[in-house]
Amino acid sequence: MKTLRFVFIPALMALFLNPASAQDRFASAVLAVSSEYGSPQYSAAQTLGPPNVYPAYGDNANAWASKESDGGREYITLALEGTAASVNYVRIWQTYGPGAVDTVYVRNAQTRVWEKVWRQTALPELAPNEARSTVLQAVFPRTAYPVDAVRIALDTRAVPGWSEIDAVAAGYDPGARRPALQRAAGVLAFSSQYGTDKWSANQVVGAPNVYPTYGDNSGAWASKTTDGSREFLELRFDWPMRASFVQIYETLNPGAVDTVYVFNPETGRYQIVWSAPAQEVVKVARIFEARFPLTAFETDRVRLALNSPAVPGWNEIDAVYLGEGTATSAERPADDLPARFDLSEAYPNPFNPSTRFTLTLTEAGPVSIAVFDVLGRPVARLHDGRLSAGVAHTFTFDASGLPSGLYFYRAAGTNFQATRRVVLLK
Repeated sequence: MKTLRFVFIPALMALFLNPASAQDRFASAVLAVSSEYGSPQYSAAQTLGPPNVYPAYGDNANAWASKESDGGREYITLALEGTAASVNYVRIWQTYGPGAVDTVYVRNAQTRVWEKVWRQTALPELAPNEARSTVLQAVFPRTAYPVDAVRIALDTRAVPGWSEIDAVAAGYDPGARRPALQRAAGVLAFSSQYGTDKWSANQVVGAPNVYPTYGDNSGAWASKTTDGSREFLELRFDWPMRASFVQIYETLNPGAVDTVYVFNPETGRYQIVWSAPAQEVVKVARIFEARFPLTAFETDRVRLALNSPAVPGWNEIDAVYLGEGTATSAERPADDLPARFDLSEAYPNPFNPSTRFTLTLTEAGPVSIAVFDVLGRPVARLHDGRLSAGVAHTFTFDASGLPSGLYFYRAAGTNFQATRRVVLLK
């Protein structure tokens, strides 16, 4: 049950915490609403003007909430301040239970006709262990007509608990574009699944809720049997995009994915964009990035194929992303980035003749990775160059031709350095 309360933030502080875009036209009047929890607390009128809750997160009477928490379809219709003008985005400040918004409409000020300009699948935006407010920016082609009102539609059943909105604005920004990285929004097909709820294919949809934890976890997808045969997942994404990489959050026995396909709408078929032999890698949770040349077409479907027998044990996947360009830390969701860099222990260790380890960075930058013998003499240089953030980069040390003994591998970057030891036994 909600507790009605007032929370006041001085206007000057609110302005400082919520710098608005020069193009933003905020909601100025409520035209219609499906329901509201109270009046004036939690009412639709709480969405008017600049945000006064954000960036705080939590149940707050200064944001709009529907009468029921998970009642079904809800909507709010708002007039925009200022002179009607063409727009290419709508911004929605979500301060509790973000992710329920699935459709945005705008009203043609000349014809008074409503046009659907944006949609996505309603999904929780936050993993269970997170708590933060978000600003949803729904970007679409610039309207050819002036807009004087917006309508926001929600599927409240998709996000457990109340979904509260603090403010809504629209405007035109020539630099606005859809994010270059999107999470899987649904499952189209799968070879098998261990359960219909736990370890099901649907666990791959939305934000990661296991990573960066490693181990058997019902919050990730697992096939029905371990090491039984080839497995696959077919996933859909909310909007078509030209793509150049797929990111796979592997949280148990990584390395089984050996082929990535994307759907080509021009041919009506999936085509291979990346492939490599499946192989055991360091047993840590990792974000594996399969990169390939930018597709000439827009795609919204991905198929992952796994050679399960090649990597013993269940091979669990927590989340999948489709992306375009370079996945820099600025483009990645903040919740996906690690809190600190990590140089893993090598596996296997002792080894003969090769072993592997991973390096994960908090921010992109130049990195040098080398191997030294016990006298400090370099025996192998594994990397010199820039690495992206948030991805568990895997490196292999092949000691063929070297004598048995103790060796050290070291990773050094602008703001970090770490060394681990391995033993070669022949």
